[in-house]
Amino acid sequence: NATYPAFYQGHHKSAHRVGSFDAATEVVWENATAVFRVELATAVRYKHILWKSKRHRLVVAADVQVNEHGSLVKLKGNKGIKMSSGAAKIEDCFNVVGILGILAFVHVL
Repeated sequence: NATYPAFYQGHHKSAHRVGSFDAATEVVWENATAVFRVELATAVRYKHILWKSKRHRLVVAADVQVNEHGSLVKLKGNKGIKMSSGAAKIEDCFNVVGILGILAFVHVL
């Protein structure tokens, strides 16, 4: 596990954190690649003019493929690591509710 200290990002600013961990260099394999599951868990708090919001928890993950030297394997057309959340999308909930509403309306007729 790697932990970074808390920081204030600022309004309309971007922040980048670079780091490494020793697990990729301790494992020895020859002429092969390995896949690591990388997860990012954080909490975000928004600052309004007069108050601060509650903490919003965010967890995203990605599978990272490394070569025998412990370096990131770059695939063709790869623009980096894209992390995604496993949470349900809000649009999907609205689609289901809309379809159920239409079916209930048709059933009443």
